[in-house]
Amino acid sequence: MRNISIGLYNWAVLSLILLVSCTSENQTAEESTGGPVSFMLQGTRAGDTKFDTGDAIGVFASVNPSGTLSANSNYADNVKYVYSGNRFINAGKGIEVPKDANNDATYYAVYPFKENIKPNFEFYVNEDQSTYDAFTKSDLCLAKTVIAPTEALVPLKFNHMLSRVLVDASSIGLYPGNYRLELLAYYSGVKATVEQQSVTSVSAATVPHIKMCEDGANHFKAILPPQTLNASDVVGLLYIDNDLPISVILRDNIELVSGTSVELKLR
Repeated sequence: MRNISIGLYNWAVLSLILLVSCTSENQTAEESTGGPVSFMLQGTRAGDTKFDTGDAIGVFASVNPSGTLSANSNYADNVKYVYSGNRFINAGKGIEVPKDANNDATYYAVYPFKENIKPNFEFYVNEDQSTYDAFTKSDLCLAKTVIAPTEALVPLKFNHMLSRVLVDASSIGLYPGNYRLELLAYYSGVKATVEQQSVTSVSAATVPHIKMCEDGANHFKAILPPQTLNASDVVGLLYIDNDLPISVILRDNIELVSGTSVELKLR
């Protein structure tokens, strides 16, 4: 099996791109309208530039003075909200504005929405991220807001919990339709804690091959959990036509950190 190398490209600049997209372009919440709570987005979307109509999140809520969550029976537990226009609207029975005005309300949101998750849950990226939808639904994001309980329009600012990997394959001189690229994810999931807004990566029983999403001609992208990519390990496979795969290796170790984007150049 042949080997080719892949090098880190402009880490200091590019590591900020995904993180900045979470915290910029803040929008001001409108006045409370009463009734069920809805959520106004602050910042931009998970993997790319914005949330799309139909994107769904799960919302937990606590009216305890400390804002803590229990395993069950919180003020709200994974209530589904869907993005429409410029806000998230309840899909079914929404969260009512708390009647107790003595304590602040604490809202926690999880993207993407998944059925039956608890405040502590496991999340795994999609092995096939070749489509835009599968790519974005691999991008776990968490948000937390503490606000006066009488507010019916709650601002949310999401943070990326995983890492985006970009690969520039323009230097290998191949026509895009003649090859595909897969990443090896030695850690393919995380244990997430909604209340602490934190994740811990977990290793896979078998190493999944992550099919990357095209990001323009000869450019690819994928979402991976935080982990170290070692120069001594095979980190990808390059398939040209129907030939056996070529192993992709790194020149140096690379740290994938929550909320960052790393660009690699295939040579």
